Amino acid sequence: MPLLENFTLKTQPFNNVKVVFESASVSAIDLLNALFMYDPKKRISAADALAHPFFTERPLPCDPVLIPSLPPTYTKKRKRDESPQR
Repeated sequence: MPLLENFTLKTQPFNNVKVVFESASVSAIDLLNALFMYDPKKRISAADALAHPFFTERPLPCDPVLIPSLPPTYTKKRKRDESPQR
């Protein structure tokens, strides 16, 4: 983007990520900082983000089969409620 080459971003003196995500691990904060990087040249790529150590730290994700799902009647009702009125 040629227009952005002439644009400089001001350095931010304070990082709110630790404040907003106060219970997040050090690894999670590192990943979020890498994802929220303003400069696209310094920002982490999607492939590198998926390979980040955060995704291998404990607690590991559970098997999707073990995640409870909503009963079918709930989802049908919700779709009906969201449909446009005639």
